[in-house]
Amino acid sequence: MQRCTRCGKEGPDDQSICLRCGGNMGPLGGPIYTNVHRQTGVTIVDFERYNMGYKDNFINTYLIQWTVINGRSSRGNYWRFMLVIALLWALMYMICALIGWANADDSDQFIAWVFLVFIMIVFTIVPVVNITIRRLHDVNQSGWLALLMVVPVIGPLALLNWMVKAGDLEENRFGKPQYTEPVDENLSARLGISTSPTRSTDRTMIAILLVSIALGWYGNYNIAEGVVNVIQGGEFKAAARYSKETKPEEKSYGLEARTSVERFFEEVVNEQFREAHARLGGAEREKYPTKESLAKAYEGVRRVDYDKLEVIADSKDEVQIAFAIILSGKKDGTPFTERRSGTMIMRPNKYTLFQIVEIREK
Repeated sequence: MQRCTRCGKEGPDDQSICLRCGGNMGPLGGPIYTNVHRQTGVTIVDFERYNMGYKDNFINTYLIQWTVINGRSSRGNYWRFMLVIALLWALMYMICALIGWANADDSDQFIAWVFLVFIMIVFTIVPVVNITIRRLHDVNQSGWLALLMVVPVIGPLALLNWMVKAGDLEENRFGKPQYTEPVDENLSARLGISTSPTRSTDRTMIAILLVSIALGWYGNYNIAEGVVNVIQGGEFKAAARYSKETKPEEKSYGLEARTSVERFFEEVVNEQFREAHARLGGAEREKYPTKESLAKAYEGVRRVDYDKLEVIADSKDEVQIAFAIILSGKKDGTPFTERRSGTMIMRPNKYTLFQIVEIREK
């Protein structure tokens, strides 16, 4: 065996020119004379034996070896690649959350969620499956065991056992160990690849991942709850964050509608007019077409007291609530108290969120 004097790629003794970068081949232990060539920002060299940093590890695994199932992948190569993939998924969830926060209606958020999940699956499934196969090779297991990924619960747990296991130190039936040789600063400068990650770097990346997952989940738990509800045989309810959780025996459309009214005034008091505006529909949405118009109508309100909030008609299509409330606060520096009473007409939108569509005051 010999290796390229430009990029370090190994090749057979009868090979005079590197098939990867076009450099001259030299002795296996000989020096490497020039830096790695790059085209369009991607390393054209496949340094299978080096334990590279996160950037080059991801570029090499995703853009160069994404179709490769032969050979081996070390434990570090596998988990660092999967951590970056997980970060991309978390970023996708945060994008969906931002879309949801920027729009009063959950439909845009759900459409973005479905679209981005589809895109992520399409662009990550092949490299993830292939690196899993190479990781199995590293522990001298057949790549066909990657099919366990489609077996619920038991399959991923069985795979996890091999994914966390250290690879064979010597050559096995699938080849030599790969992605194990450390890259120090001198080698990094000479080859143009990033240095091997330290444990501190790994811990930092894991912490970033956990924070990203938490933020993504916080912004999308309404969507996740709706999907779980479908899996359990129920209807999709994308706006679950707006309603109070109830036990099955307490299920009542009137209760959900009344809870929505309480949340509406709670959001008004806390000046959360975007959320409050999402609870309006029909004539009330026409009356207050923007959150700014709603804010102006309830300017200065700092407290809402209920004399009456009674469900007088209860069905899945319409709920009527008789109300008598006292609004109090300070406007233009002058305290005020205002009494209102009448009937609220509540109807569900396409995501089963009960909205206030009409207020008939006495």
